[in-house]
Amino acid sequence: MLALRWHGRRDIRLDIVDIPAVDRPIDVLLAVEACGICGTDIEEWREGPIAIPAEFVQGEAQRALVLGHEFCGRVIDAGRDAPFERGQLVAVEVNIPCGSCAACRDQRSNNCPSVVALGLQDNGGLAEFVVVPASSCIAVAESVDPRVLAFAEPLAVAVHAVSRINLQPRDSIAIFGAGAIGLLLALLFRNSGHSVTLVECLAARRELASQLGFHVIDTELAGQKRAEFDACFEATGNPSAISDAVDATRPGGSVVLLGVSTRDLGLSAWRLVEGELSLIASKSHTMKDFAEAVEALVSGAIDVSAFPLELFPLEDALLAFAGVMAQPDAYVKRMMVALPLMGTNG
Repeated sequence: MLALRWHGRRDIRLDIVDIPAVDRPIDVLLAVEACGICGTDIEEWREGPIAIPAEFVQGEAQRALVLGHEFCGRVIDAGRDAPFERGQLVAVEVNIPCGSCAACRDQRSNNCPSVVALGLQDNGGLAEFVVVPASSCIAVAESVDPRVLAFAEPLAVAVHAVSRINLQPRDSIAIFGAGAIGLLLALLFRNSGHSVTLVECLAARRELASQLGFHVIDTELAGQKRAEFDACFEATGNPSAISDAVDATRPGGSVVLLGVSTRDLGLSAWRLVEGELSLIASKSHTMKDFAEAVEALVSGAIDVSAFPLELFPLEDALLAFAGVMAQPDAYVKRMMVALPLMGTNG
């Protein structure tokens, strides 16, 4: 089968590898229907290994890793203890916790020190086939569009971020970054009736956010929004955006960080103390968040049909990665899909 694999920093290749086998009774083999390219994938290509373990780059037994952690698939084979039938479409929760540590017992599986993320610590979905634990799968109706279902993972990230603070109905919210995560956050807040402002530096993304009915401003104007919002969500990982988010938050408010970056924030503690601001980190998501995200997409409560997608077959995955570099603002999501789904950019 074809698989897009990370071999090292700035070294990804489209390889021909064996189809993985279902060796455990609790696993299922999926034919991947759709898989998004995430900013995390790009960062691993550019600066990795970050989340990718050292074992993939050290020692004589160096391994390559199949990327892709935003995917869904159709069951091709199942172990004897896996409660799925051949042909079922399933969403895949890519974070696999140990299930027994203190964090897991406390329903904080995203904080499990032994968690394994498919596509980052084990083989993911940018391949024709992938083996996953049955416990990570949620079956959905045949009528669900796999291109919609592939948004479950990024939506779960947004769901988890919202759960990190106790918002009041009249709280005003700013979201820094109008990429996929930022727009999904905005949709969640619109559903809950909150006032939302998106802050974005790229003109194409500002235009899309405006077309979706959101109030959006240029990053340059964000500096004028001092102490204006009850909560700011930073979804870019850019230190300057984090600084702007802190400045834009009212005294006693909250700044939620969910953008991924390895750079120094460069924040002064005085700015946080003087305003009694809560600086809150939000890491990935739990299975509960993921299940909520799947339900929201399947029910239509969150509608991503207006999100511009660039669809590509797996054999063009390297070109898709190059496209992200050349035109980062051209699409909300670049998504690998099975060939039968290639008929439309819907």
